[in-house]
Amino acid sequence: MSTDMRLAVALAALLPASAPAAEYTVLTVDNRTLTVGSFTRGTMDTINLARPGWMHANLPAEDIVEIAAVETAPRTAPSGPLRVRLTNGDLLVGAAAESPGPDQIAILSPSLGSVAIPFDQIDSIVAVSQQRYLPPIRPETPGADLLLRAGRDRITGLLAGFSADRILFTIDGKEVAIPVRELAGLYLTRVKAPPAIPGTLLATVTARDGSVATGTLEESSGEGIRIRTLYPGTEGPAPRIVLIRMTEFAFLYFRNGRCVYLSDLQPSKVEERSYVEPASPTPDSPLAAFPFPWQRDRTVDPEQPGPLTIRGRVHRKGLGVHAYCALTYDLDGTFRRFCATVGVDDGTRGRGPNGRGGNVVFEVWVDGRKRFNSGAVTCRDEPCEIDVPLEGAKTLRLVADYGEDYDLLDHADWGGARLIR
Repeated sequence: MSTDMRLAVALAALLPASAPAAEYTVLTVDNRTLTVGSFTRGTMDTINLARPGWMHANLPAEDIVEIAAVETAPRTAPSGPLRVRLTNGDLLVGAAAESPGPDQIAILSPSLGSVAIPFDQIDSIVAVSQQRYLPPIRPETPGADLLLRAGRDRITGLLAGFSADRILFTIDGKEVAIPVRELAGLYLTRVKAPPAIPGTLLATVTARDGSVATGTLEESSGEGIRIRTLYPGTEGPAPRIVLIRMTEFAFLYFRNGRCVYLSDLQPSKVEERSYVEPASPTPDSPLAAFPFPWQRDRTVDPEQPGPLTIRGRVHRKGLGVHAYCALTYDLDGTFRRFCATVGVDDGTRGRGPNGRGGNVVFEVWVDGRKRFNSGAVTCRDEPCEIDVPLEGAKTLRLVADYGEDYDLLDHADWGGARLIR
């Protein structure tokens, strides 16, 4: 029996439509969306899906694209929250707490509890209240950290300590205390390389507060989801274990299965340009010449950063771009399909000419041949569902081109852009 046939048989037990209201939606590699009341980790990398009053079904985890909680309104962030981004892209969102030791920061997260992180695992620390105003930036002095205060002061030095209320920063050999409330962003350079991604099946879990953890799925039960992360803890080489309670769970997807999200890959070629060529960047402007560089898993709008949203539907994975943008990905010939939901981001609604937001044309090219063209799309249009064959393909090129109205508000979303083996 083929893999797809086994998947269809397993799903048959969950297809009746009269079951009670579900708590989670499950998207499979054959583009079926299931509604279930619970999911738990089974044996041999399987996930047990259950609907009250109906049979359970065990699906191979590699056949699941994503699992999302239904109606998960974002949690109100605690006072003075921070976003701590680790070197592998994982996130901790919460308030700073008293650190248990030197060269560590402790974050009190609504979803993960208290977590201590060594400085050498951290890429950046940004105040949530300031993130929409911060341009893309990196430290300019090798071996020195960069701290931005809320008043836009730029300070180069070395991070020496981080507690609940103050940051210790060494500047020219002198240690200075800076209140945490004045922090806009902190970018570290003395970090270890991110841990290698093993070839085994991994889970990436997002909590309601925006925290993200990647690692081996140790347990999924009524209590919560336990992840053995890729990083060692603060007590030794053993991996850090985190628990996300089910009441805080928002989204989960698997890596190294049959589905690969493009936002987890690096394009081999990026082409971006404005309708009118911009002025050359200056030393006072940290932005690149193209003011809307493509984004992973978020909208391209720097003034309203947030998840990709098309006609009210939130896509936690995908690509946010601005016309004109063409992203090329090299493939190995093993993928069968490319799938995505595309449209103009809801953040443009009510803006621009006649309040219709941007106007974009989406194209998909496979091995130099055009396989999909959406025609002109605005935020008032229904999203376009894409399912393009890729058998034996070596290159995939995604184009967001100008529609009408030049490139005004052309915030184009490739929601859930993924490759299927």
